[in-house]
Amino acid sequence: MHRPHHQHGQVLPLGLLLFALACALVMFYGQHALQIARMHHQQNLADAAALGAAVWRARALNFNAYANRALLAQEVFAGHLTQANAWAHYALELAKRGQELAHIFPPAQPAATALEQFAQTDAVLLQHLSNLELFARTAPGVGLNDALMAAQRQFLRSADGFGLSAVANELARDADSKAFAYIPAGDRFGQIWTQSEDQTQRAQTLGLVHSSMPEGSLGSKHNDQWTPLPTVNCIPQSVEQLTARLLRDSSLVRDGHHWKAVETMSLHGWRRRSWLPFCGGRTEWIPLGWGAATAADTYDAEAPELGHNGDWPSGSHPGSVNPSADALAKSSPIALGGYRGSPRLTRVDPGAQLLPSLDPSLYRDPLRILVVVRRTYPSGTQSLMGAARVVHGDSAPEATDANTSTEGPDAWFRNAAAWLFPLWRAEPGVPTDQEKLLLRRN
Repeated sequence: MHRPHHQHGQVLPLGLLLFALACALVMFYGQHALQIARMHHQQNLADAAALGAAVWRARALNFNAYANRALLAQEVFAGHLTQANAWAHYALELAKRGQELAHIFPPAQPAATALEQFAQTDAVLLQHLSNLELFARTAPGVGLNDALMAAQRQFLRSADGFGLSAVANELARDADSKAFAYIPAGDRFGQIWTQSEDQTQRAQTLGLVHSSMPEGSLGSKHNDQWTPLPTVNCIPQSVEQLTARLLRDSSLVRDGHHWKAVETMSLHGWRRRSWLPFCGGRTEWIPLGWGAATAADTYDAEAPELGHNGDWPSGSHPGSVNPSADALAKSSPIALGGYRGSPRLTRVDPGAQLLPSLDPSLYRDPLRILVVVRRTYPSGTQSLMGAARVVHGDSAPEATDANTSTEGPDAWFRNAAAWLFPLWRAEPGVPTDQEKLLLRRN
């Protein structure tokens, strides 16, 4: 059956209409899909830039902790160096006593003389090397301590808002040359660290130095040994009192401005107890060896000066079981030059309060990293935000004031965790509605 000629082509307008509708739908959904792909790409850039910036800030905080540990190690080294010089001077005095005793037995004179010369050379060489070493480590402006503190300062400054903007922008532009990334206003990282110290913080630094020393190295240590000299002036009442004793005394002290070390050894005997012939307390008979050394902060205006000819500095110091030898040692100590004193640690306090002149609503948590990525398209400019966070592995230092001394056995850990333990790491995050609102306001 054939259709009439006038009925041919009636479906064509409907087909064209449907084709146009299909093309419009394809263009609409294609453009929408392209916009969604652009948003996903830009959001990925923002998230990656935020995580990269957080990693940089975590590395800066970890470097600061490592450098603080190195500064503490420098101070511990100064203490051990002071004690080594005291021991060398003690060995020299002991060798001199040995040479005096060698006059009784002339064949031993050459060996005693050689031993004294060796001890003399060792003490002089050690003193000169110690002065050079302390100068290289603590000299103002050029020493290792100042270099470490300068490195801490520059690294932490590179992790503030301006420095992280450069890091985030470098990461974003590496993936998309038309993108621009930056840290929005409100980052207050530069306000949570300081290199200045008050008296409380200086005392905390010295406490950390003491806790970093090997157990038993600080304070006084005594070593009591027997001798073949029998007790003849009184009747012994114990096995210990049967003979005279050699008492070795070693002390290392760190006060506010000095390292002080004393090494002594004396021959002790026993005195009679009142009018009875029995032995009573111990008494020092003859000093045999002594030596002392000091490392004083000669640049500190508050530090007490050494006396004439390098006498022992004034101030409290622990008593000695060898008072005569101790007095001889402190009358002519070795003074180590070039010592600058304990370094200034760079303290980080994420929970530090804002300055009173600043509006808290305009500033955010310094451990919260926000990055805005801006990208220009033919249809206009679009900005998206990424977020990340810097966290500490062992504690929540943002809730602790590192400048406040608290009581308790772990108070020093809570106060020093943020700037002494290199356990900072970066974690990805999601911007909150309040942060997005702050972005729109800015």
